[in-house]
Amino acid sequence: MFKLSTGELTVEDIKGAIDKPEISVDFGVAPPDWLVLWGVSWEKFQLPVEENNNFTFTEVPNDKAMERTMRNRWEHGARLEMKSMLYHEWSYLGRLPIVKHKN
Repeated sequence: MFKLSTGELTVEDIKGAIDKPEISVDFGVAPPDWLVLWGVSWEKFQLPVEENNNFTFTEVPNDKAMERTMRNRWEHGARLEMKSMLYHEWSYLGRLPIVKHKN
């Protein structure tokens, strides 16, 4: 997503990699602060199937003359949007039924 936001990758590049997994592609290494572990499931504890996707993100400004200050402001806002998304997701997951564990 980072390279997509900076214009180093296009949506077509990503779709091509998904559509043709047999072709090796190196998208490089992204800064870890943009990565989110979205879910972990176990055989006896599956994640809920329904999705909670009632949020939107501000698009990356794609002005050719975009200055560093504009990019920095967008990145700061995007970090806040990610944080908001995570808090909403955690509150959504908090509505799951309580499961008592055996001692």
